[in-house]
Amino acid sequence: MSGKRKEKPNFAQWVAVTLKDLRYAQDTLNLVKARLQSIKRERESRRASMAADILIPSCKHQDALKPLLADIEATVGGKPRIILSCNPWSAAKNRNHCLAQAAEGPVVMLDDDISAFPAGWNERLVSVLTEQPGCVMASARLLRSDGLPGRMGGIGDNGLFQTEGVYEVKGPQRKLVTACFAFRNEPDIRFDENYVGSGFEDDDLSAQLRRKYPGALFLVVCDVAVIHLNEMKNQSENFERNKQYFQKKWGVQWT
Repeated sequence: MSGKRKEKPNFAQWVAVTLKDLRYAQDTLNLVKARLQSIKRERESRRASMAADILIPSCKHQDALKPLLADIEATVGGKPRIILSCNPWSAAKNRNHCLAQAAEGPVVMLDDDISAFPAGWNERLVSVLTEQPGCVMASARLLRSDGLPGRMGGIGDNGLFQTEGVYEVKGPQRKLVTACFAFRNEPDIRFDENYVGSGFEDDDLSAQLRRKYPGALFLVVCDVAVIHLNEMKNQSENFERNKQYFQKKWGVQWT
């Protein structure tokens, strides 16, 4: 019979094509896995924001919080549980009383002198907390009563005048004001009740989180901007006492 001889397959070419197909399949699989993980994180974030309790520690009578509660009801996203601790106690003790009643995992805590919440503010804070790897605290952007940005991370705040996006408070004593923020309710993290009145219990919380999570991120969510009247700022009778206790406990100079 006449005709062309059938060429034997080139083994090297076959191997090259096979490896290329395998790499393509692996790349496709990696993309699918990444997308599924992203969907899982989004769903977990939505579930967390729906379930995240809102905690309000206050030394005021509960009736005095009616305007605040009405503001929350009008702006809150999802159906979170509202937990109050309205007792003539220190800020730390009222905060811990709230935490003791809350579910473990993401929670939102706010002072009783916060106002002008944007719609869905609680869900936004929780989503940043849960979706940003390493984030231990996600705070609203606090504004003064005149609408100007307030200090978020103590002296030397690197984002003092930032009003857009999400920024990280940096530095060896990085911290956040705990006036309106999301964090995780963990059994081994509590406010130190040795602080009298109010002041420095929030600095102490940040120090605990830095110790437990050395790479912890403290993030400010600028699109959640709220008014903070700061009614209890650094009570004069307690400021120096609490400052000295903080510095002795942590072996640092407060900044």
